Amino acid sequence: MVTLYIIRGVSGSGKTTLAKEIAAREHCLYFEADMWFEKDEGYIFDARELPQAHEWCFNEVADEIAHGRSVIVSNTFTRLWEFRKYIDLAIDKGAKVRIITCRGCYQNTHGLTEAMVAKQVARFQSNLEIGNDLKYNAVRFGSIVFSNHGG
Repeated sequence: MVTLYIIRGVSGSGKTTLAKEIAAREHCLYFEADMWFEKDEGYIFDARELPQAHEWCFNEVADEIAHGRSVIVSNTFTRLWEFRKYIDLAIDKGAKVRIITCRGCYQNTHGLTEAMVAKQVARFQSNLEIGNDLKYNAVRFGSIVFSNHGG
């Protein structure tokens, strides 16, 4: 069965590492909005391009699901509204959804300050809050699995 893995967590929590591990194990691709900013010269972040980065990421995931392939999306996703369209896409296409929250505490690779990461932590919705906000209904959503990783 096609599975959409949604990996979420604050910067430095181990999202990319976990995405790569699952991708290797499940023989599928993973996408992150950060990939948009990876240039030949290295990682060049431009906040003005965030909408395009997230749209590109969503389109890549949608293409994998449309072709019947499992796929991973890995972004901070601190609030449900940030990844709800991924859930809706997967459900509409009959895919299973697995939401994994990374709880590790590693060095973030993009140079965010502790204050910036603290803001992510402050707005981060727990899996319980996400489930409540979804008004989780097994008939509508089928198999959504929530889990934690690390930390």
